[in-house]
Amino acid sequence: MGLRRLVSEKLVIPIAVRLCRPAAWSHYEELLELDRADFDALRALQWEKLQSIVEHAREHVPYYAESFNRACVRAEDLRTWDHLLRVPTIDKRQIAANFPDRITAEGSDRETWRYVATSGTTDRLMVVTDAETRSRHEARGLYGERLRGTYDPGSLRVEIPPDACSLACAAAVARSKGRIGRARAAVDSLVARGAKGAVRWLGGRVFRGIAFPWCEMPSFGPTGTRVEPEILDWYLARIRRWRPAVLSGLPTYLRLLARRLETNGNEAPQIKSLLPEGALSTPSLKEELAGVFGVGVHEVYGAHEFGGAASTCERRDKLHVMMSECLVETVRAGKHVGPGELGEIIITTFANRTMPLIRYRPGDVGRLWDETCPCGRGTQLLTLEGRMQDTIVTSERIRTAQEIIDFFAAWPNIEFAQLVQRTEIRCDLLVVERERGRTNLADLGDAAGEFLGEGMQVRPRLVSTIKPEISGKFRFVKSTSHERFHETAHVPVPFLGLRSFHGASHLQAERTC
Repeated sequence: MGLRRLVSEKLVIPIAVRLCRPAAWSHYEELLELDRADFDALRALQWEKLQSIVEHAREHVPYYAESFNRACVRAEDLRTWDHLLRVPTIDKRQIAANFPDRITAEGSDRETWRYVATSGTTDRLMVVTDAETRSRHEARGLYGERLRGTYDPGSLRVEIPPDACSLACAAAVARSKGRIGRARAAVDSLVARGAKGAVRWLGGRVFRGIAFPWCEMPSFGPTGTRVEPEILDWYLARIRRWRPAVLSGLPTYLRLLARRLETNGNEAPQIKSLLPEGALSTPSLKEELAGVFGVGVHEVYGAHEFGGAASTCERRDKLHVMMSECLVETVRAGKHVGPGELGEIIITTFANRTMPLIRYRPGDVGRLWDETCPCGRGTQLLTLEGRMQDTIVTSERIRTAQEIIDFFAAWPNIEFAQLVQRTEIRCDLLVVERERGRTNLADLGDAAGEFLGEGMQVRPRLVSTIKPEISGKFRFVKSTSHERFHETAHVPVPFLGLRSFHGASHLQAERTC
């Protein structure tokens, strides 16, 4: 055990927990207690929390009260997966149309509210979190590090966010005020909290700063995938000097750093693990990063609006759903799909009672698995395959963003490629070469068309860079056929027949209201 970890784990953390009693730490300890709970116990807890948040939303949130009444939804009637399908879903547009008064709980303490804007790959969303929700989000972050085997108190975490993240994150407001403005805001916050609250706040800041230091580097900017070598060398030099325990950032950023290391032949920085965040991590990306940096590459699933929902463990395979914090479903054509089948991800979170998200559709697709991870944990397993808006749908097949990105990643001499669907049978393909003039575009177009199927015509052309979206993130697939995702579903495998809620009956109960 290193000196920093020894001081943090044996001195700083115990003192801070004893004096400040940070709520996040209590929630974190709860998650640790459930770390090795079996699946049935986690399902029972999950079901109990689901019924509680549904009942709370029905009683206190105007939007849900009307929505649930129209659908005849009551918490006590929700006993099986089939019953759960009665609960209406909610998406970003519905939230935005009812924000904030109709989608937040009446009578909630607005003094604890914090408005948070998502960065959003395709569109943005404003949500409200309260103090309890923020504490639980922080606790999930700590638990995720334990799960991944990267928990290392006292060691630095370094993040390289997307270019537009600072515009979307609430923290940017504080940064924009300058040093004097930040100091005044801190003093005002301390005065408002009173003596006891100020001590706890300062203790929490010291606790996080010493035990879990974190640094945000500037983004690569709006230039896209063509970044000057000198800029990449600047990042690598600082990462090499800091030696962070975890380096996280957009997958595209980490890939650019890896390829710079391959080009200049320099030794990779001494870090302990990589965490691509903010966009899809494909198998080819993780394999490439692991080969260049020589460390484990992890994956997480979460969002600003609902926090961390799943993470890989130390085995770095499938993601473990944090079942005590949320419920994850995979659905096509209005039915739950079977284990290992592709479906739209629908998530219900239990923490935020100020602005509940019940059967929320974040716009992602993935697969839930009915198996136990070799690590021995009983939690449900999840794999991600990208955003629904990035799926290409034909009558023959569905190609997810993960499949499409990895198809082009395996093609010789392609550094980056962006597939843009124009019509049902035509796509444009933007290609950034590693070495100019060495890609046979005709062969590439034919192979891509065969890969997509149904007579798809793919027209490649060379470009110098692929620009990020307004969010600062990158989209390497843009589909016009994704709305047919639910129309082409196969006959669903009964999900309930494998693992049921609470040992519930498979028979569908009578519809009552």
